[in-house]
Amino acid sequence: MSQIYHIQLKSSVSEHCDLSDEVVHKLNLTPILEQEAMLNILKSVLLADDYTESKSNPNQLTKVNERDEQVTFDLEALEIKVAVSESQTLSTTIEVRQSYDTDFDTRSNAQAQAQQKLEAEKSLAQAKLKSEMSSKQQKLTQKLNDNLALQQREFNQLMQQVYAESIKQKAGQMGEVMEVNESTVDGQYELVIKVEC
Repeated sequence: MSQIYHIQLKSSVSEHCDLSDEVVHKLNLTPILEQEAMLNILKSVLLADDYTESKSNPNQLTKVNERDEQVTFDLEALEIKVAVSESQTLSTTIEVRQSYDTDFDTRSNAQAQAQQKLEAEKSLAQAKLKSEMSSKQQKLTQKLNDNLALQQREFNQLMQQVYAESIKQKAGQMGEVMEVNESTVDGQYELVIKVEC
């Protein structure tokens, strides 16, 4: 009399992914003052905006903004690097069943067939996880690209502060500063300095 048995195998597949992307902006400083003075003003503006100096290189100032982007101003290379990164582990569980009839098959054959099925399912699961990782990388890159205009606006605001301070210092070199008026109307910044020579 034949009997039917079932073999059930389980396994899990996981992939750890460290995703990252970055964009680099070139920093052009209009030489209102000497280069060193301009860089010192830029550095003081960045420190006032919660950037911190790198321990290994005081000419690199870094901040993580509210969008979890790491922004680094490199005062030597005159570059701004915006980087995003994400780390996670993706996993899934695989289960296969194999039945066999004792009159037609042996347990060892059924076990081997179940193992083959499991390996095939594991390969498919790994391919699916790699596809998910690729999709997550694309989303991370898209998120960075979507924020380019916002990044540029933030950098422009910082540079506006740098130029305003540079012009004030330049005016002080030209004579006695009598009056300084700053205003912003409809998003346009205006600086008027009266100097007595």
